[in-house]
Amino acid sequence: MGYVGAKLASIQYKMEIHDEFREEYDYRKRYHKVEEVRTVDRSRGAR
Repeated sequence: MGYVGAKLASIQYKMEIHDEFREEYDYRKRYHKVEEVRTVDRSRGAR
């Protein structure tokens, strides 16, 4: 199974897109958890 230049470039491009998506997804996932904790803490303090 050999890869020609065009196929290899296509695979590399798809991996770059995936890596960027994964980086953004992980960031949003971490940020969302921090926001949930802040929201819960604020509601407990308001009571």
